[in-house]
Amino acid sequence: MVERGLSREAFGKPLISMGKNAELISQARLEIDAMRMMVLRAARVMDVLGHAEARIYISAVKAMVPERVCQIID
Repeated sequence: MVERGLSREAFGKPLISMGKNAELISQARLEIDAMRMMVLRAARVMDVLGHAEARIYISAVKAMVPERVCQIID
């Protein structure tokens, strides 16, 4: 997103400097990091407590990640 925002121009300015583009990019980065942390938490619980205890975290990841990825892509 950053690379495209810097390489494309509109009205003589890079797209990243126009409107809310920088805010949208930073929000997407936060969402990606949040998804990554949820996956790591689920993996850690699986390693430490086992699959039965991790099912709540796994379900949360399965619900959260596809929805957020589609929002970021759109």
